[in-house]
Amino acid sequence: MLYDPGEILYASSKDGKTYLRTANEEAVTNFTLQELESRLSGRGFFRTHRAYLVNLQHIKAVVQYTRNSYLLLLDDCQETTIPLSKQAERALQDLLGY
Repeated sequence: MLYDPGEILYASSKDGKTYLRTANEEAVTNFTLQELESRLSGRGFFRTHRAYLVNLQHIKAVVQYTRNSYLLLLDDCQETTIPLSKQAERALQDLLGY
């Protein structure tokens, strides 16, 4: 299947497989997360954690979960949360200027 990169909420890696998540479905892809990251570079995707690649267009908020951990809240109907590493939070802060 082909997906418009703008429709992809995030990609995640679990149990050796990589999944693409849109607002309506989840699909398995043959690409690794690293391969997807290189293919989607320049299209607004950001590596938030070792197992997640998120479309920046769908971030609703950055939530501080504990003193040193963060979550991204997405703008989908389930209000999906994605873990954000401390190092990635600093990089995202520099990128988005919040």
